[in-house]
Amino acid sequence: MAAGDVAWFFQQLSLLTQAGLPLPECLAQLASGVQSRPLRRALKGLADGTQAGGSLGQLMDQYPKIFTPLHRQLVTVGEQTGTLPEALGQVARVALNEQQTIRRLREILLYPAISMTLGAW
Repeated sequence: MAAGDVAWFFQQLSLLTQAGLPLPECLAQLASGVQSRPLRRALKGLADGTQAGGSLGQLMDQYPKIFTPLHRQLVTVGEQTGTLPEALGQVARVALNEQQTIRRLREILLYPAISMTLGAW
């Protein structure tokens, strides 16, 4: 699962919930526009679960390969405190930072790998 897809999802969900749209409807709309098959399946499951009255944070526990424990905890706190749109915005920032960190680590590790490969010749 690409971290960028997750960051995009949380950013869009934050905007839609801030606009006052019902959570299940937001999730269903986002699911229809997602390219990633695993994320689409997860969003459809979240939409169905929230439509049935489930908690978004608890439903996200069913998708540990997509949503990290930190994502799930921030969403749960947002639900419990009535600040879900703001919490979703925070999760989007966290997910974006995770994506940037992963990209930087790959760049940092690429140079030594190339140097070692070329040095062996």
